[in-house]
Amino acid sequence: MSYIRVSSMGTQNGPPPRGPWFFLAEWRRFRGFTQAALGAELGVDKSTINRYEKRERKPDIDDIFTLAAALKIRPMDLFRSPRTPSLDDLVKDMPEDDRRRASDFIDALKRTARTDESDLV
Repeated sequence: MSYIRVSSMGTQNGPPPRGPWFFLAEWRRFRGFTQAALGAELGVDKSTINRYEKRERKPDIDDIFTLAAALKIRPMDLFRSPRTPSLDDLVKDMPEDDRRRASDFIDALKRTARTDESDLV
């Protein structure tokens, strides 16, 4: 059994920013856990899981790794819906040249996005 440390959000200016806990409920359901069962697996009360899912508490980095391990996913998977395949899964069976082109394309998209964001400033 793993144990997670509970940390408080402490925000007074509206809801906390989106983060990996945003998809916690979806992953929990996808893996067949109730809040109580996931809490028991982690050594916390179901109210802790509920607070994460309602974004009343923010898991720290250690909690994210512990949650992911309990759900049998990679920590980065908490950033996406379980219905959305990861980029790794999308390209894993592609030939090396195609994977490289896909990576170059994503890098170009990231550069474009950064350029677009700097235009807003």
